[in-house]
Amino acid sequence: MSCDTNKTPEFLKMNPIGKIILVARGSFLFGSSPIEYGQIEQWIDFSAFEFDLNIRGGYIPRLGYGNYIKLVEENCISGLKRGLDALNKYLASHTFLVGDGITLADIITTCNLFMAFKLLTPKSFELHV
Repeated sequence: MSCDTNKTPEFLKMNPIGKIILVARGSFLFGSSPIEYGQIEQWIDFSAFEFDLNIRGGYIPRLGYGNYIKLVEENCISGLKRGLDALNKYLASHTFLVGDGITLADIITTCNLFMAFKLLTPKSFELHV
């Protein structure tokens, strides 16, 4: 598929916005069984609610898109630490979040953690495991 395929009249008839969305369903990224698929979805939700939500809640006011409230930021950092503690304990006995290889859960969690460490966590950030 070329980069211009999404601009053809045929494609725009199917998708007027002209955006291409790639999905992992049906690939190894969604596991090898319905059980693994469910576990991957669990980890994606965990990452969204424990990491992404707390990262955004703590960082958006710093960008000027909301009122800075110290208690809210402290709660977000506390929530992030709680999630990291749980993840750290799990990864002490697992190499990957689900199964024996990288899945979409690993990718999404890694991306969220990158943003956390880049944008929100101070240099003095510590985990107590």
